[in-house]
Amino acid sequence: MKRIVMLVIVAGVALTSAMAQVLPSQQMRIDQNALRRAIERSDREIENERRATRGQTWFDRGEAFYNAAAAVAMYIHPGMSLERLKDVVGKDIETSEREVNGRNFTVVSVPEADIFLIDGVVQFWDEKIVIHEGATQLAAEAFSRAGELDNRLRTRATDGMDRVANIYKMRANAQHNLGNNAAAAENFLAAFQTQLNPLIGVVDGNSVFNAGYLFLMLEDYARSIEVFEEAVANDVWNDGNIAYFLSWAYLRTDNHPKAKEILQRGVERFPGNELVVEGLINYYALSKDDFSEIIDILRAAVERDPSRIVLWNGLGQAYLNKGDRTQTIEFFTRFAEKFPNDFGANYYLADQLMDEGEDILREADNNNSLSQAQRNELRARAMEVFRKGFPPSERAYNIAYNAPMDNASVHASLQRVARILFRLKDEPDMAPIFQKYNKLYEETLGIER
Repeated sequence: MKRIVMLVIVAGVALTSAMAQVLPSQQMRIDQNALRRAIERSDREIENERRATRGQTWFDRGEAFYNAAAAVAMYIHPGMSLERLKDVVGKDIETSEREVNGRNFTVVSVPEADIFLIDGVVQFWDEKIVIHEGATQLAAEAFSRAGELDNRLRTRATDGMDRVANIYKMRANAQHNLGNNAAAAENFLAAFQTQLNPLIGVVDGNSVFNAGYLFLMLEDYARSIEVFEEAVANDVWNDGNIAYFLSWAYLRTDNHPKAKEILQRGVERFPGNELVVEGLINYYALSKDDFSEIIDILRAAVERDPSRIVLWNGLGQAYLNKGDRTQTIEFFTRFAEKFPNDFGANYYLADQLMDEGEDILREADNNNSLSQAQRNELRARAMEVFRKGFPPSERAYNIAYNAPMDNASVHASLQRVARILFRLKDEPDMAPIFQKYNKLYEETLGIER
């Protein structure tokens, strides 16, 4: 059986963008001092014991922080045309060309941001100004407080929270495009957590998956586990894919029991997700656990998608580990019929038939209670089994030799052919074939005649 290794999947992160509240026909004018003064006024308001109990005070505070956080996004949005951008930032702009992560962008630089376009359309921007550190999170906290204090403000506060989540997603998109994946992951996570707030009550599966996946790619396995576990706690599985990636993170931290547990849960919830099934195969292939534990799971997966060799390989490993030769031969017979050019299917079918034939011969030779007629019958039966084993053994050798595969596979498959033919050498029709392969095998061993 071919060794199955866990593949490093370089998957495209599913990115979402928020649309800014662009002010029509208005040029970008960001008065940073005015925005900071609004925050300072809000600080004084909440210090007032009476006003601090009013929902409106906190809603206004949310707006003050949001306006600071979204100062650039008020004017620019993804999808904006270059001509519209010129209306916003000024006609006399200079553009440059820049390559970022293998993609070519036209860049418009203004004091507030570098704006990246492709084919004359805004993709994202990199902000150059910070009006108030942590303004986005403070806006979310204030809107949340407003909704708690005054039920009449819940709709407006919910809208505020939505806008905050969109700012996080826009920043995540920008940072990902710029190659700053740690910052992108943090912003995706913040977007997810913002939307969990009771005012919104939405589980954003895309954002939490993106965050966990990016942490995983950064090899920050502890954060990836933390994020993916939070996703699962909120019943977010990304159609089962999170089980695969979470198991990956657990394996990288040597927590094999948790890796196995999450894969089993993933397969139970999403039996049609072949990535999760393959992850479970990989786990058993690389661990010392009993592969036969997952025969039913793998059999169902093969029935769902009989075209995937990796599932057949996994099920074959399970049968081999279970040790029921009759079932194993039946399975590898079907496997080799389905995939006649697969080395593993043919090699292990021949291997199992070889062992079966040897066991029958041992019974014939060593069981003293048998009559001569019974011994002859067993020997004849063994020869039939060896005959069945020859075609797949020859196919396995030819596959290994012509692929070409590693020398060990070529040698092992040639040895298997020679051993089967040794048992058949006295059969008239098999004698010349035995001579051919025996000579070839001796040559590989360096035996001189």
